[in-house]
Amino acid sequence: MVLSRTPLAHRLATSILIVVLAASACGSDDVAIDPGTTPSVPTVEVGGQPEPTPAPAATPEPEASVSEPSADPAEPTAVPTADPEPAPLASITNLSGLDVELVEIASAETPIVMALHPDGSSLLVGGRAGTVRRYEATGDGSYAPDDGVLVDLVSETSTTLEQGLLGLAVAPDGRHLYVVHSTADGANRLVELDIDGNAEREVLVVEQPFANHNGGGLAFGPDGFLYYSLGDGGGAGDPLLTGQDTSDLLGSLVRIEPTAAGEAPYRVPADNPFISDSGRDELFLYGARNPWRFSFDRATGDLWVADVGQSAVEEINWLPARDGGGIGANLGWSLREGSLAFGGDEPANHTPPVFEYARDVGCSVIGGYVYRGPEPTLHGAYIYGDYCTGEIFGLVIDESGTVLDNQRLATVPGSQLASFGEGHDGEIFAVLLGGSILRLDVGA
Repeated sequence: MVLSRTPLAHRLATSILIVVLAASACGSDDVAIDPGTTPSVPTVEVGGQPEPTPAPAATPEPEASVSEPSADPAEPTAVPTADPEPAPLASITNLSGLDVELVEIASAETPIVMALHPDGSSLLVGGRAGTVRRYEATGDGSYAPDDGVLVDLVSETSTTLEQGLLGLAVAPDGRHLYVVHSTADGANRLVELDIDGNAEREVLVVEQPFANHNGGGLAFGPDGFLYYSLGDGGGAGDPLLTGQDTSDLLGSLVRIEPTAAGEAPYRVPADNPFISDSGRDELFLYGARNPWRFSFDRATGDLWVADVGQSAVEEINWLPARDGGGIGANLGWSLREGSLAFGGDEPANHTPPVFEYARDVGCSVIGGYVYRGPEPTLHGAYIYGDYCTGEIFGLVIDESGTVLDNQRLATVPGSQLASFGEGHDGEIFAVLLGGSILRLDVGA
């Protein structure tokens, strides 16, 4: 079907699920208790360190098991760009007059995230209840599920408030699949399976003190390492002060090489910024509240992180690969909410957002992708949306980070926008909890 880009006059509460998620995902927090590629950087084997133990208790992470990097390692480097001469951020300076339509290309049960199957044409769709299914291209621009469920974690997955299956990524070699889901006791559990959904192996368990701000996004970077977003643990106003605490994994992006090495379930890249420091070795950046979706620009390697705000602003962070791609960055929470003062003085190392919007525009940002598809009039624009309004926007910046344009492109029905996905050809898909996966089509 084709959906109009005219804003809805009335927003529909289509189910209790959508109402609960909308209330708990937003910054107001007035619910319950306020809830193939070989890396060029050497790695250190670890098994993780135990998290602090605020109630409720969750499965602890294994004790650290550290070994020296392999002999004659390469010099540690920052995150490399995808190309030594990266493409320009955008081939356009404004988005005025674009005719954008949303075309349904697949339907699923409470889809929340998608990834690309390594066969070059199929999609993998994760359902919030704990399933992953493969969708095959039909030849007419749409996708249909194949027989059976590829991954079934339903019996092990909690869907309380913002919990559920949260993240999905395929390894660069196309042989392994990584999934993050909420366990029965509310922890975030990262598991590895083979590409056919078999041979499950637990990689990392992170305790979550509350049932909101779980993060859970997964993506492999241009360096071949796995990046994993975690919220501040939940509650309103960062009650456990995890945002600026580098001794735990909450409120951060974690960066690991997830291959098992002996008894260690994963390795840590040797240039991660807090190795030999007081912080956790796995941390890549910190100071995030609830980073609900991040992505890498496939042309430049730049990292984009959307972070849901508390009560004033929603923020988008641009971390260019040429400057290290955000390695060691402090996004500011909970001393800052976006560029605004929140819990104290601005930290000296604060990396401010490239863009933010106030609560009269929306209340829960959904991070997307830089468009690198075949339509030149949208090339280089960062596509993102808002859960509460269902509106989809395009953001254009220049190489200095100056905003050139920000335009509403379309509106999804029922305010059910949960994620975006990127097609094999660079097209952008919108994933709706209500059951639809939509492609953004740009007219002449």
